[in-house]
Amino acid sequence: MSIERRNPLPKGVYWVDVFGEDVRPFIEWTKQGAVRVRKTREYSDPSGYWFLFETTEPTAWKGPGFPTVAEHGAKTVYEDTSTADEAISAVKKRSAGWGVKLFWGGLGLGALYILVNRRQ
Repeated sequence: MSIERRNPLPKGVYWVDVFGEDVRPFIEWTKQGAVRVRKTREYSDPSGYWFLFETTEPTAWKGPGFPTVAEHGAKTVYEDTSTADEAISAVKKRSAGWGVKLFWGGLGLGALYILVNRRQ
């Protein structure tokens, strides 16, 4: 992933996260002829949107922040931004069920402790 800092934005495909009061001005910016929104995804917390958009010619960027170049023809937020999410998901999958296992293990050790101390 690389951030595009040039202004005007070169012709290409980009994505950006837009939140709060920046959403309406961004949507207005996308209505100019050289910008085409390919996909959007709404976030619920915090309230905002992910936009995948294309510029068909050099276009003045008005923010917010800087867009990210959508590498490899990303079509969804996950295709271009999922590396960290995939790593977190893999850790969650590997650790799934550990809470239950620890609970039952602790319960078993507690019962064993009680049994051993009752005989003394």
